[in-house]
Amino acid sequence: MSRDIVVGDLHIRKEEPFFRAAKSFLGWLLEYSKPEDNIIFLGDTFHTSKPFPVENRLFLNYVLLFINKGVNIIIVAGNHDWNDNQESHSINILDELVSTIYEPEFLETKNHSYFILPHLPGVDIEKFINSEKFIEDYKDFITKSKAFLYHYNDETVMFNTKFSGVDFSIVEKINPNIERIGGHVHLNSYPNYLGTPYHTTIDEANQKSKVYVIEKEVKSKIELPDFILYKEIEYNTSLDDLDKSRDILTIKNAPSTDLVNKKFKGFNIRSIELENLVNIDEIASAEDTIKSDIGSIFLSFVEEKKVDSSVEKYIKDKLFNLG
Repeated sequence: MSRDIVVGDLHIRKEEPFFRAAKSFLGWLLEYSKPEDNIIFLGDTFHTSKPFPVENRLFLNYVLLFINKGVNIIIVAGNHDWNDNQESHSINILDELVSTIYEPEFLETKNHSYFILPHLPGVDIEKFINSEKFIEDYKDFITKSKAFLYHYNDETVMFNTKFSGVDFSIVEKINPNIERIGGHVHLNSYPNYLGTPYHTTIDEANQKSKVYVIEKEVKSKIELPDFILYKEIEYNTSLDDLDKSRDILTIKNAPSTDLVNKKFKGFNIRSIELENLVNIDEIASAEDTIKSDIGSIFLSFVEEKKVDSSVEKYIKDKLFNLG
């Protein structure tokens, strides 16, 4: 029996360890999938709107492997897929091989039915959603759909403590039973969003990546292996506890940047925190000693040169700040 497998933003990019993570995930997905499955990518297949050849080759090779296995591929256009200068999508090269979705569309599979809203370049989506034309054109699609797939921030998403997304409640007004499954937002802590299949930024470091599998009335979120892990470690951590192909490191209490680069050569290092070689009490003590020495020299100078008291006070206040 076929299944629908919904996948969040891929953001394929050539930089490591992200490129290796994308390849590992696609390999996992190929092994997990079965003939006649439908894989729906929710947008942002590539990290940039003009992918490097190596990025294109990676995804195209896997698309061909999926097709050869009898798996159907559906790709929803995301904001990262659109190139303003060229007025085209990075996924256009796949148009003849898979189903690419650039406009609002109804999709029906053996398992489920979907109203799909891709990223629409140059469109004020809030006005579009609430227009009479939207309701007129897409009410039937929404009414007969069981799920609403989209590539936007919705009204549940917060940015800088404020709700920042598009109010899609009009969709529920048309069909109160429709389920939302969003792309674009990388955090699956938001209930309407699937998140990314591997960590693409440190903001995702504490979440467990998942894909959404629908088989008739049975729906499940399948946890994925950790294709990338962000780790905070001490400089003296054993290399045996680390994975070069997967880990992105923040190294704490390091004696120097040079020693970190030598010890962790070949690892993905996000940041280095040098050890505090002098504590605060030692710094304060050193400052007191310096002030004391300067004060002694200054008093000797005043006595020897018979400096006027007003001049002495002025120099103390303005130059030495010794009180």
